[in-house]
Amino acid sequence: MNGPGSRPRPIARIELASMTLVDPGAAEQALAPYFPALRLGSGEPAEFRTRLELARAPRFSLAEYAFETPGSAHAGAEELIVVESRGERYRVEHRGREVDLSMPYLAPDDGLVATWDTVHARAIALDRRAVEDVARQATGDDGARVHRLSTRPVSREAARYWQATARGIRLAMAAAPEAFESPIIEQAAFHRLAMAFLHVYPTGWRDRATPRAGRTTVARALEYLHEHAGEPISVQEVAAAVSVSSRGLHAAFVRELGEGPRERLRRIRLEGARADLLAAEPGASTAGIARRWGFVHLSRFAADYRAAYGELPNATLTR
Repeated sequence: MNGPGSRPRPIARIELASMTLVDPGAAEQALAPYFPALRLGSGEPAEFRTRLELARAPRFSLAEYAFETPGSAHAGAEELIVVESRGERYRVEHRGREVDLSMPYLAPDDGLVATWDTVHARAIALDRRAVEDVARQATGDDGARVHRLSTRPVSREAARYWQATARGIRLAMAAAPEAFESPIIEQAAFHRLAMAFLHVYPTGWRDRATPRAGRTTVARALEYLHEHAGEPISVQEVAAAVSVSSRGLHAAFVRELGEGPRERLRRIRLEGARADLLAAEPGASTAGIARRWGFVHLSRFAADYRAAYGELPNATLTR
C-alpha cells in the first residue's frame, strides 16, 4: 500500500472569503470567477448592497450571494455553474425564454438576464475540462465532451439528487474547510459533484456500456486500490486502470465482493489510518491522520474505526 507519507504531494489550496459590498463594480469583480460577463445594474445605486460568501478549491468553488435592493444583471458563464436561487419579484430569462427557478439551473455561456427586488442565490462552479476528464474516464471515450444543451435538469428527481449532493459538500466545507486541503478529500468532493452534474444536466454525455467485468478485473482493481489508497484517486481512475467503465466496475465488485469499489476503498484507507496510528510519533493527532487518509467527518471516522477494530482511534494512538 502506498501510504500518505510515501511521496510528497501538493496541498490543495482552499480560498475562503466573506464580504459585504456596496459597490456594483466590486461585486462584479468578486463574482467574476463564476460569471465573467456579469454586469450589474441597480434601481437604487446609492443603496446597493450585497453579501458574498465564497469558497474556492482547485477544481470547484462555492458561492452564496444576496442582493438586498432592486436590480438587474446580464451574465454568462465560462465554467459549468449550477445556481439555486429565490427572491422577491425575481425573474431569469435566457434568450427571451423564462428559466424555471423551482429547480437548480445550469447557467448558459451567454444571454442570461435577471431582474429582482431581492434575490438570494447559491452557485457551484465546476472546472469544465476536469468534468470532461471525469466523463472520459467513466465512459472510456477519449473524445467525450460536455455541451450545455439546456438550463434545466433532466427531471425533478435528478434536481433533488443534485441538491442533496451540493448540500453535503457545502456542509462538509462549512464544518471543516481545512480538511479540503487534503488532495484525497478535494478529489473525492470534486468527483462527487462532477458525476452528479453529468447525470443531472443534459450535456451530450452518456455512460457507454462495456463488456462484463469478472474476477480477474476485480483482482486487478483491488491491487490498484491498495497501491494508490493514499492518493486522491477516484473510482473512475480505478476503472480506467483496469479498462472497464465505472458502472461495470461497480457491478463486478458488488457481484464478487458484495460491496462497491468506493466502500472497499474506504475500508482500505481505514486500514492505512490504523497503521499510521500504531506507528505515530509523539505529538501526532488523530484528526491529522484521519484527514491524510481522506476522512472529513471525524465522528463518522471514529465510529467506523471502532466498529472495525473494537476501539476508538485515540486508544490506538496512545498505546
